[in-house]
Amino acid sequence: MKIVFLLTITLLLISASCFAKVTEWVDPTYNFNDAKRIYIKLNIPEYFIDGSQDMEMEQAFFPQIKETLKNKLPKSYVVDSIFTVAEKIKAETGVDVEALYQQSPAEANNAFFQYVRNNYDLGMYVTMIAYDRGYEYREGITINVPVTSTSSSTITDAWNPMNQWHVSTTTTTREERKVGNGLFPAVYVTARMDVYKMTDGKPVWARVDRRERLIKPLNQTTNKSMFSRMSGDFGDMLYKKLTTVDGKPTGKSVSSNRAGF
Repeated sequence: MKIVFLLTITLLLISASCFAKVTEWVDPTYNFNDAKRIYIKLNIPEYFIDGSQDMEMEQAFFPQIKETLKNKLPKSYVVDSIFTVAEKIKAETGVDVEALYQQSPAEANNAFFQYVRNNYDLGMYVTMIAYDRGYEYREGITINVPVTSTSSSTITDAWNPMNQWHVSTTTTTREERKVGNGLFPAVYVTARMDVYKMTDGKPVWARVDRRERLIKPLNQTTNKSMFSRMSGDFGDMLYKKLTTVDGKPTGKSVSSNRAGF
């Protein structure tokens, strides 16, 4: 019987303004170094799809995955998203899955997933769970704010005292100020990453990342910026698993300026 090792890591980063919790499961019997072809999918539940939030999520996710995973891997690796897979199916088989979907969704889905199953070693699926804004009560927080002051002086011409110039100088410093008890605006983002073997669909890695942050002056955190950082972490962690053994680099070269994702 295959033994699956359950590793649960709870990482709490608590301050007056931020909170993060990560739960992770890993199958140590799987050798990530064997995977060379990776399929990437962002799953956005229907209740997020409004033509705005879903587009914002894609704009935060795919550029970060491209930067932290696709662009860093050697050329021998293949990293494709749903968009590039559809293009490859059309180029290799002549089947336009997007057009086929309009006529027969079931047939289009079957053609798409058969191709993915036969041409990729791993599938990384990131599913959005929370993408919200709200308020949190705090007993009191310290914020760092800019303080601007202006001073003026007069410069007199040494050779002609009648010539004078008035000069104003503006300086900006930062001060810590205490904000009293109350409700403060906050953003919340939670996403789950699941990595599967495409040959048999068995999971080899799962990670749930939950983040919360208060919105402060000069630190206007948004859901998009928070999910962008989270996506970069997902890509970077998968990159390290693919290219290291026991935490040590495999010695493979790194390429850059890869084709579009």
